[in-house]
Amino acid sequence: AAYIGYEGAFAGMADIFGHALNLTSPDKYVFISHSVPAGVSHITFNNLLFYGADWKEPLGGKNMGKTSALVDIRGGQSITVMNCELRGGGEYGIYFDGYSQALRFMNNHMLDMGAGGIRGGDRIPVTNLGRGNVISHNKLHELGRVFANEGKGIWLEGVSGNDVHHNEVYHATYVGIFTSSRPVCPYQTANNIEKNHVYQVLRELNDGGAIYTAGNVAGTIINNNLVHDIVTTPLH
Repeated sequence: AAYIGYEGAFAGMADIFGHALNLTSPDKYVFISHSVPAGVSHITFNNLLFYGADWKEPLGGKNMGKTSALVDIRGGQSITVMNCELRGGGEYGIYFDGYSQALRFMNNHMLDMGAGGIRGGDRIPVTNLGRGNVISHNKLHELGRVFANEGKGIWLEGVSGNDVHHNEVYHATYVGIFTSSRPVCPYQTANNIEKNHVYQVLRELNDGGAIYTAGNVAGTIINNNLVHDIVTTPLH
């Protein structure tokens, strides 16, 4: 997998444009990391194909929370993933942590994931919640192929001030779009979820919704989304 960043500091500008990335089934292909307060910044991934990764089996069984992804961003600033296809991932397509800000995920196609499409945040309390990230015009489907309870299209946990709009989410085992505060942290999380198209989700689990909120999400805006074909499944 490609590793960008190192302990200490790294900041630069790069445009990565190409065709396909495939290695011998790692659990991720691009890992962007930092050491606080330094950050990795100003990188664009454009028109790439990421495919065929594995998953990691955590202690406690396969139903634990997943944070591994084909593109894994931790502490990134002003990073863009656009016009890419991500498929066959063992866990998530894209993950970013609570330190990441000003990210752009636009016009990507994610499918056939072991867990979900895009996950932001984590259960570790941080003071600078990930803000100013935009998730727009993505198509996400065939999610939860290995971990049904992680089959979410877009999941924001404990991050605030982010925009999720004009995405299409369908054929997911669990929730279409999920925003929540952290159960171990009192921070309020408020995100904008607008003009998304969500259908045929909750295909294996019922305890959720097409667009689902949990915890302290006062200030969250859910507006002008199109939701249809959500049915109760006998599998749960």
